[in-house]
Amino acid sequence: MSIFTNDGTPKLYLKILRGEGLVAMDHYGGIASSKSDPYCVVMVDGKEVGRSSTITGTCDPVWPNPEWIKVETWGRVTIRIWDWDITSDDDAMGEVSFVVRDVEMAHRLVNFCPSEWLKVLPSDDSSPASGKLQIMYLFEDELGPKPSKWVEPQSLPRCLRNKTTEINQARVPVFLNYYDLGHSSFFSNFNKISPYGAFHSAIEIYGAEYSFGGTKRDVTGIFVCKPRRCALHTYRSSVYLGDCGLKRKQVETILRKLKPLWRGPDYELLRKNCCFFCREFTIELGLGEIPQWIYKLANLGSTLRDALHGPDLMESDVLGGDEAGGAKIDINAVLLEHIMAHRMQQAFRARRARRAAGIPSPRDTRSKFFTDSALSHYI
Repeated sequence: MSIFTNDGTPKLYLKILRGEGLVAMDHYGGIASSKSDPYCVVMVDGKEVGRSSTITGTCDPVWPNPEWIKVETWGRVTIRIWDWDITSDDDAMGEVSFVVRDVEMAHRLVNFCPSEWLKVLPSDDSSPASGKLQIMYLFEDELGPKPSKWVEPQSLPRCLRNKTTEINQARVPVFLNYYDLGHSSFFSNFNKISPYGAFHSAIEIYGAEYSFGGTKRDVTGIFVCKPRRCALHTYRSSVYLGDCGLKRKQVETILRKLKPLWRGPDYELLRKNCCFFCREFTIELGLGEIPQWIYKLANLGSTLRDALHGPDLMESDVLGGDEAGGAKIDINAVLLEHIMAHRMQQAFRARRARRAAGIPSPRDTRSKFFTDSALSHYI
C-alpha cells in the first residue's frame, strides 16, 4: 500500500482527540463564564479539508468517536479552534500547526506514538489562546489490517450480536467489557436497580483485555487477561466502542506510554480506578469517551467527598474520629478484595518464579487466564 498519491504527495489521516485548558469565551448577560463551545477546522494552504463536531459547555473537550480527516500535502497543516456562538460570529480560540514532513520523519522511529499534544497559539495578535490539543495522525500504510475473517453472531456475547455487521466491517474493533464487582450477589442486585452502577471495567482489543488495579508494590497497575474472563469479578455485559484502525504495535506503544502514568500505588477508589483507565485508554485509541454511566458512581462519590471534606482528603485519611476511638481505616485496603486486581499480578509473578525455579505449579483455576508472553510486557 503506497502512502503517496500519483503526484507524490502523502496520504496522511488525522483525528482531533481532545483539548485541555482551552480559553473560556462564553459570556452570559455580559458576564464572563469559565466555558466555551469549541470546534476545530483543519486547513491546508488556506483551504478547509475537514472539521470536528462542536462540544458545548467545556474548555476540556473530548470529541466522541472522531472521524479520520484526509490530508494530502508535505507542507504545513493548521487546525484552528473556534468558539461556536448562536447569536454572533464565532470567536477564534487559537490554533495549532505542524509540518507533514516532520511527522513523516518522526514515524520512521521504531516506537513512535500515533498521538501528540500540541500547544495552542494565538491565531492573530488580538485573539486569546491557552491550553493544548491532542492530535492523532497516521499515514495510509500505518492503518490497521483490513477485515479478513467473518465473525459469526453466535460467537459474540448476546449483547453484541446486533452489532455484528459493524464489527465485521471494522479494521480493529474495540470493546468495553464491564463486570459486577466481586462474585457476591450484592453488587449484581445493586447494579440492576441503581442508576449508579458499581462496575469493574476493561478494554478489549486484539483478543486481549486490559484494565487497571491497585497494588502496594511500585509496579504498573495495568494488567491483561482473556476477554470477559477477569477472575476477580463477574462478567455482566459489553459495549462496542468502534474501530480504532491502529496496528498492534501502535496499541502496544500507547500502553507503554500509559504504563508509568498508571502505577499500582496510585490507585484511588474515586479518582483513579479501572473505569478512568478505560476512559483514558479509549481516548488514546482515538475513540473518544466511554459511556459515562460506567464511572457515574465514582464521580458522585468524589463530588460528595469534596463537598464534605475538601478535595485534598484521601481514602486513607482518618474516619470516625473520637466516636470511633480514633481508629484509622484505609478504604483502599478494606475494598481491595473487590476493587483491585493485585491478586492477578501476584499469581502471575508467583507462577513465573516457580517455573524459573523448576518447581511444579499447583493446579489453580485462575492460572488459565494468564499468558506469560502477554503479561510480561505490562507487569
